[in-house]
Amino acid sequence: SRHVAYVTVHHDQQCLIVDGRRGPLYQQLGLASPVFPPDSARVAYTAFDGRGWHAVVGNEVGPRHDHIGDGLLVFSSDGANVAYVAQDEGRCSVVLNGRRQAAYDDIVRNSLRFSADGQQLGYAAVHGKAVSVVVNQRKYGPYDEIREGPTFSPDSTHVAFAVRHGAAWRVIL
Repeated sequence: SRHVAYVTVHHDQQCLIVDGRRGPLYQQLGLASPVFPPDSARVAYTAFDGRGWHAVVGNEVGPRHDHIGDGLLVFSSDGANVAYVAQDEGRCSVVLNGRRQAAYDDIVRNSLRFSADGQQLGYAAVHGKAVSVVVNQRKYGPYDEIREGPTFSPDSTHVAFAVRHGAAWRVIL
């Protein structure tokens, strides 16, 4: 990265300093922050303002959430898109570029990923005892368990994931 970023504390509040420029003060900054996209054009981090958590991308503060999963923000390879898992009122949803997608009981940890071209977003979502794979808001499933995925092909035209339905494991392409 071509940038230097660090957190400072000022009168019980925290702020992110990037390349010597001080950001706004917050009650707390996320532990998995800051994150730079591959082009390093902007910085993203999570911040708690005393009433809820926000994703801050560049100079834009995203919507308030009860929690942001692991504080992890994921950029597409071109840096144009950013996504994260948010929890509100006990339900989880993926937030893509500040817009909340469908709510589920949970989002499978580390399943949130972009295709290589940055145009597709996939993740595994839990609803009840079932799991589905969601790609660009289209739901595949339900299945009993997911082992891996979603994984996109290098040319971004295909998606694959390994799931169990009943006693049988399958790779879905």
